[in-house]
Amino acid sequence: LSKEMGSNSNSGYDLSAATFSPDGRIYQLEYANKAVNNSHTCVAIRGLDGVVFGVEKAVSSSLYEDYSNQRIATVADKIGFVFSGLYPDGRALHHYAVEEAISYHKSYRSDIPCGHLAERLSLYVHAYTLYGALRPFGCSVFLGSWSPLKGPELYLVEPCGSMFGYRSWAIGRSHQAAKAEVDEMNSTTKPVSELINEAARIIYSIRDEARDKHCIMELSWVSEATGGKHELVPENIYREAEEFAMRALEESDDEDDDTKISDLIVDVNKKLDCTEKEKSCLACEQKKVLFDLNKLLKKSIALSNKVRERRLELENVRCMRRIYESKKQSCNYCKQFEKSTLKLRDAGSVDISKSNIGKLKQPNCSEERKAEIHCMLSELDNQNRQLLFYRQLLTEQEKSVEQELQLVKYNQDQVRSSTTTVKNRTVAQVIRFRRMIDAEKQLNSSLDEKCLMLSDELAKQCQHEHLYSLALVVFLG
Repeated sequence: LSKEMGSNSNSGYDLSAATFSPDGRIYQLEYANKAVNNSHTCVAIRGLDGVVFGVEKAVSSSLYEDYSNQRIATVADKIGFVFSGLYPDGRALHHYAVEEAISYHKSYRSDIPCGHLAERLSLYVHAYTLYGALRPFGCSVFLGSWSPLKGPELYLVEPCGSMFGYRSWAIGRSHQAAKAEVDEMNSTTKPVSELINEAARIIYSIRDEARDKHCIMELSWVSEATGGKHELVPENIYREAEEFAMRALEESDDEDDDTKISDLIVDVNKKLDCTEKEKSCLACEQKKVLFDLNKLLKKSIALSNKVRERRLELENVRCMRRIYESKKQSCNYCKQFEKSTLKLRDAGSVDISKSNIGKLKQPNCSEERKAEIHCMLSELDNQNRQLLFYRQLLTEQEKSVEQELQLVKYNQDQVRSSTTTVKNRTVAQVIRFRRMIDAEKQLNSSLDEKCLMLSDELAKQCQHEHLYSLALVVFLG
């Protein structure tokens, strides 16, 4: 029966991670690996001066914020933490990694090494595969760092608890295609600035447009240029990498089209029995056709870019028109104008008499008045922008003050703890000194008693000797 169950079905052997099948398999771990293989694709590349991470994040709704459910995190400011699989499991592992880094810093007063953190995390993940009451983590984790001593480091922790070091690797839905792309390039001899473009190209090349319509690419790096800190890629570098990936995709599509056309021409030549002159004429015509096709492709690309620009301009114009109409139809239009004109009464640049204000309130006012109204509205907009800017400055100052207060509180706590330790030490020393003084007093008292005893004995001996001498004198006399 056990052989039939092991060969035909998984019933009974996939209920717990602590149960082996007759074939020596643990089905819970296989299910966890399937969860990773069905999740988003993550690429990690170790270069000459750092490590690059790239993540393909699918967005199920256009209402989501871009920064929600990020799969790229940081541990101790210097270690990149990137995971693929179930998002809650990855978040729980990130929380554990942060706690390990904090405990290591408290114990040794230094940042935790990337290899040590990978070992601790792999042991923690492995512990969840040993007990029937627990289930394995359904995610794989990349850990990467750069240090002046060890250089770039890259590790992968799998759901079974195994930990490996890699030069470059990929996990997730399209990991096989990504691995094939990564294997072709020699990443260890390239700087991080080039690997960012390569990571973006790989993510765009493995994307399935029919299945992944709404996808966001996330890029991060840790390198010598960032001072060993793990950071998200800046916006300008991100845009350059995205443009590089799009150009590479277009070039690959053009090459595929050219190869298809050339293959068709070769097949036609094989089917037709032509002479050498006819073949040479056909070859010349083929070259002309290919040249014309390349021209048409370039023109179509340029036209598509122009159409995109025109569409963006139309959208901007429509947005401006909507804003203008909303301002024109607002009820507080005249009130704002009155307030602004009263503020500028002393300037004398605008006629702000009551009759003039009444005319400006009317809908059929002159063009000069309309221009004045628009000027006043622009001034109000500038004032609002300045107020918003000042508010942002105030919030930043408040945040900085709060941080300083936290530092002061932390320093006060340290001072209090140090004072308590010093007080305890001084009290202990005072108690020791008192005990030593008491011991000295006891010794002195015991010595005084012994001296008195010796003096009494000497006096008695002297008396005995004196009596003995008197007795001798009497006896002899």
